[in-house]
Amino acid sequence: MPNPPFTFQCQRSGNCCRTGHGQVWIKQHDIPAMAQARGMTEKAFVTMHLRRVGDRLSILEGAHGRCSLLEGLNECGVYTARPEQCRAFPNWPAILEGGEGLDAAMRYCPGLRRNEPELDV
Repeated sequence: MPNPPFTFQCQRSGNCCRTGHGQVWIKQHDIPAMAQARGMTEKAFVTMHLRRVGDRLSILEGAHGRCSLLEGLNECGVYTARPEQCRAFPNWPAILEGGEGLDAAMRYCPGLRRNEPELDV
């Protein structure tokens, strides 16, 4: 696998959890640990924090795309049990391609830096 077109050092800004709109997909097997991390029953967790999109589940978003699990400005309420999609950021296919996906992510994530092209010497 080639090197990504960026370097990443998380700055814990929380911007990835409160900016933009989209889906953070949750698998059924993620729910028990996420509910436990919130100190809730699975049913209460699903009701308060998830929504159905077609045949899948996604985390609810508030104003401007803010994740319903975000506490304060930058604390994930289920950090140790966060879903794979969150764990994988910024190694998402659209960002790894470089182009507009990386440009968009760089607008909200202060920890992303585009790699400079290597010069032939």
